[in-house]
Amino acid sequence: MVKRKAEVEYRKVKLLTTIFKQKGIDTDLEIVLFNADHNRSLEESFENSQKSLNNGSKNIKTYHPLAWTAYKLGNYETAAQNIMQALRLGTKDPLLFYHAGKIFESTGDTAKSKDYLDFALKMNPYYEKLY
Repeated sequence: MVKRKAEVEYRKVKLLTTIFKQKGIDTDLEIVLFNADHNRSLEESFENSQKSLNNGSKNIKTYHPLAWTAYKLGNYETAAQNIMQALRLGTKDPLLFYHAGKIFESTGDTAKSKDYLDFALKMNPYYEKLY
């Protein structure tokens, strides 16, 4: 029952994405994060992020989804390299910091992991329950 309801919601997201594209609004990287959060289409999402990067989009909005999808695929070193690029400007985004904390946890860098997770959970304590 829950899985069926989730599939209905996933289809709604896909429909909205199609409508946005028809209106000229690019939501590809937001969908990459959505897919990674829900463990859906991970390989395709990683490739879409990589395409954005290869097309010259070298910013937080590209590196963050690329890193999170790499993490979800188990490519922890790639995830760490890309999350560092996303963090380089110092943007205080709690979701970015939460993802960074989980990525560094996977690489065994407990000091960085703790710093990023503490910051993220101070700003939004619900991430722990969400993830």
